Amino acid sequence: MYRFKFYLIFGWLYLGLIVSNFGQPTTISLDLPEDVKSSIEKRIENEINPSIAIGIVDKNGVRYYNFGMTRAEGKEVNEHTIYEIGSITKVFTGILLAQQVIKGNVLALTIP
Repeated sequence: MYRFKFYLIFGWLYLGLIVSNFGQPTTISLDLPEDVKSSIEKRIENEINPSIAIGIVDKNGVRYYNFGMTRAEGKEVNEHTIYEIGSITKVFTGILLAQQVIKGNVLALTIP
């Protein structure tokens, strides 16, 4: 349950960043912000999560950021490490639907 809450909060924060910056010129850093790295490292040190992997796909390409070790084998994680996806697909679905509304392909979110 805790993992679900973490993914849900992380997904909504990510969605908030996308929506708040939509259409605004931004300077893109190809590295994770230090506060994000610090937060992830604290979660691993405090054994909240054994590892965290982040993948970012944008106009600059694909980037992977991996932290921690696998619980089962004790190996460092990488972009090929397999994780449980949990309920994060709801966040992706919501983002895709919101993008379609913005583009005008879907009339409104209230239409069933």
